[in-house]
Order: sequence, then structure tokens, then C-alpha cells
Amino acid sequence: MTTSSLDEFTYLQEFKQDIADGKYVLGQWMQLNIQYVEKCLSEGKCLYDPLKAEKKIRFIETQCRYVEGRSGPFLLESWQKYIVACIFGLVDEDGFRHFTEIVLIIGRKQGKSTFAAALEMTIAYTEPELGMQLYNLAPKLQQANIIYDQTLLMIAKNKTASKLGKKRRSDFYIAKTNTKISPLAFNSKKSDGFNPYFACFDEFAAWEGVKAVDMWNVMLSAQGGRHDPINLACSTANFIDGGLYDELFPRCTSVLLGTSEEENLLPFLFMIDDIQKWDDVQEL
Repeated sequence: MTTSSLDEFTYLQEFKQDIADGKYVLGQWMQLNIQYVEKCLSEGKCLYDPLKAEKKIRFIETQCRYVEGRSGPFLLESWQKYIVACIFGLVDEDGFRHFTEIVLIIGRKQGKSTFAAALEMTIAYTEPELGMQLYNLAPKLQQANIIYDQTLLMIAKNKTASKLGKKRRSDFYIAKTNTKISPLAFNSKKSDGFNPYFACFDEFAAWEGVKAVDMWNVMLSAQGGRHDPINLACSTANFIDGGLYDELFPRCTSVLLGTSEEENLLPFLFMIDDIQKWDDVQEL
């Protein structure tokens, strides 16, 4: 396996340069994210494989296309390249993903669903594991279908990818790798038979109650037989008390503050620091 040093993590350097040039203004949690990633690499807790990162970024930019708002190839901005490189390029000594739980909180109208769909299509068509199950989860099927539908639209815009798969009644199936992509309205008691490789938890900040936390735990625990699983919890900056957000956010901040012993959770919290402004559309 080829690994590189922190200095060769070019997508991190590109992102930091854009910040220094004033293209992006980061809140405290993303500043801590960068420091956390740098510390993990400098202390040897994880390694960076530039070939893995490059493969995923090139796939997104050459094989994925916008499906709403604009047309053309999905060209990533530097903050998106940084996220992709962290998810797929940061590995352990055996070459497996170091971070298996990814939490992304981002402002409204920043293309969250399209970005998640591009990640999902990339996983479905570039990961080596056979028999992958990719799930889009939400409390209601209508919400679960949002990223699922965008993923299918993105696949449909790629002639090669669409020929390899088939839309069935309740999922999209890729016969060559025995891979299925499905939307799922959650019910943890009915999820014990699943064997997810990738789970996308959309708008998790609006997931209410104990059932929401149970669903998260059930899906993660069901991945025990997977060699390189990945989970993405994504949402805009908002929350409902007593739900999944209350479970994940303290874990995320503890990791970034260095007060947690967790090693497989990586939060990307693109949030304004003043929570009183979360309801201000101009701020988000």
C-alpha cells in the first residue's frame, strides 16, 4: 500500500489555501476538524493513501453529473475534495478506511443531497466488495427517497453505469457486483436481517425519539461482517430535542475537542458558531 505524509495531503493544503485567501470562512468546529485530521496523521494514528483519494475524486468529477439546478459534470470545490479525500484516503495500516462514521452538517442550499448522491454512486461503482447493500434511511420513505432518487438520476445520466444496473420495484440492482441501493423508512425491530455496507442517514437532525438512535445503532451493529463499511449522517444545521442529533452532536464535539477516545468518527460541522442565528436564512 502506498501512503504519503501529511505534507503530501494536497487536498488538505488546497482547502487551507482557499481559507487563507478568504474564499471560505470557517466556524470553530471545522477549524478543529482540520487540526484533528492533521494530528491523526502526524501522530501516525492513520495514514493517507493519495491513490485511493484520487480515484474517488476523479470518479465523481468524470462520471457523476448534476441532476438539479445546473448541468454538466460534478466538479468538486476544495472543501468537497477535502471531505472525499478524508473519507476514502485516510486509512489504517491494512489499507481499510480509518473513519467509518462520517457526520456532515452543512448550511442550506449548499448541495448536500447532490453531494451525498455523488458519494453514494461512487461507493456503489468503485468499491471492491461484492454483495454491497447501500441504504438511504429516514423516518419516512418520502425523506429516504430524496438522496436515493438523486443517486438514481445521477446513474441514469451515465450510460455505462446505467447499463450495469436495473431499477427494480424497491431498489436499484447492479448484477455484476450483486449490489443494491435502497431507500428505507426506519424501524429498528425490522432491520436485524440487513447487512449494510453503506448507510446514509438524511436530515438526521430532525429524527425524533429513541427509535432514531436505535436505528443508527442497529445499522452500525449490522456491519460486523463488512470489511470496509461506511456511514454518512448528513443534515442542515437544525435539530429536534431528544433525537439522533442529541446523540451524535456531543460525540462529534468531544472528538474534535480531544476529550473522546473514539477513533472512527469524523465530523464535518460547517456551522456558524452562534446557534441563535441558526434560524436566520441569511446566515445559513
